[in-house]
Amino acid sequence: MGELRVVPAAPSDLEVVIEILEEVAAWLETKGIDQWPVGSFRRSAAFFAGAIERGEVHLAYVGEDLAGTLRLVATDPDVWSDLADESLYVHSVAVRRSFAGRRLGRQLLEWAEQRAREAAKGYLRLDCVAGNPVLRQYYEDAGFSSAGEVEIEFKVGPGARGKSYRLHRYEKPLRGTGTEGPAAAGGQTAGEADWNEALRAAHPVVAGLRLAWREYRTPVGTDEGGARGERSFGLWTVVDNIVTLLGQLTQEDFERNDERMPYFGIVWPSAEALVMKLLGGPRLEGVKVLDLGCGLGACGFAAAHLGARVTFLDWEPRALEIVRASAREQDLPPEMLEFVVADWRDPPALERFELIIGADLLYEKRNAEAVADFLSRYLQPGGQAWIVDPGRPYARLFPTQARIQGIHLTAREVLVPKGRGPGITLLRMRKPRWRRLHRVQARRAGSAKPPGT
Repeated sequence: MGELRVVPAAPSDLEVVIEILEEVAAWLETKGIDQWPVGSFRRSAAFFAGAIERGEVHLAYVGEDLAGTLRLVATDPDVWSDLADESLYVHSVAVRRSFAGRRLGRQLLEWAEQRAREAAKGYLRLDCVAGNPVLRQYYEDAGFSSAGEVEIEFKVGPGARGKSYRLHRYEKPLRGTGTEGPAAAGGQTAGEADWNEALRAAHPVVAGLRLAWREYRTPVGTDEGGARGERSFGLWTVVDNIVTLLGQLTQEDFERNDERMPYFGIVWPSAEALVMKLLGGPRLEGVKVLDLGCGLGACGFAAAHLGARVTFLDWEPRALEIVRASAREQDLPPEMLEFVVADWRDPPALERFELIIGADLLYEKRNAEAVADFLSRYLQPGGQAWIVDPGRPYARLFPTQARIQGIHLTAREVLVPKGRGPGITLLRMRKPRWRRLHRVQARRAGSAKPPGT
């Protein structure tokens, strides 16, 4: 069996998380165990989508095979309201049946315990249905002690009637065991240090936002020995969810920033689909690439790891701060990367690019014309643009707007997102070379003289 690897789930992983949980729920039902009602996770998909955005849901891999999932949270007021001290709480531990009997459940609990120690928590806590003696024995064998029982009502979807469960709570103390780690400043152990400092150590803070490291990888080709190769890279992503970012946005900021929302803090499924498309494609050695509306820079870093010289452009300064922080962790020459804070509707002087890439740019009607105008200005003659979108209605306007600006649609391609979900459309655009382009510009400007002469 390969080594267990646990990584944060991405938004596009929602469906596979639900599938794993429902698979285990169905198996429990066949055993007569009333732990997870079949269908409850699918009805709670919106909740799990939010949990993924908050960085709570993780996926477990054995080698390259997805084996299980779990959720790790910092608070659980419903079940532990009477014990609100510093703890981490484990939920939704599930291992695919094809990996049963390999001790993966115990390894996931050990992984969660290590995360709790690193965050200087006093306890790792969890619960199960009180009438599940097998699972209760499992937790006790894993070193957890009873912390009493509570009666909880759960609702598993909008408008659903709640169902009451009696839960048995378990906890494992993590302090005073001699394994807390090195002493903190001022002679305190990590377990005694201020929680805010421990949280910052566990999640670096850049631009006022907590970060977590995420890696992207895809297999490519085979070597002479027949072994599969792999392309991969990592970057910092935002732990705080979109609700937290909105809470930090004042009315003054909202109006000053033209009512644009802080969507930069999420790597959206369209961006992830484009990342996989780039990593699975040819090298981009020396190609000048612009990541337009880069957000956290996932698409740009994918291009950079293929040899491109990448400019990251976004209107949000915090996004570029985080991209710079990710760049410092890359094994890339600094001169290959450039960072520009700008609005694509009023950009600064920029060079022209051979390839402009962008994901989820067309979420407002006005963006179609603005992006088309930007491509007309900053694509080299003969240059390409790759624009990906999850099927928003305004994306249908974009090829027409681009054609008005002299940018032509050359192909559409449906990219398959991670997990299940709607297909992502890749629009391949191209700017004509000088002679053809001049005819377009001449009709617009009434000029008979080629540009630049």
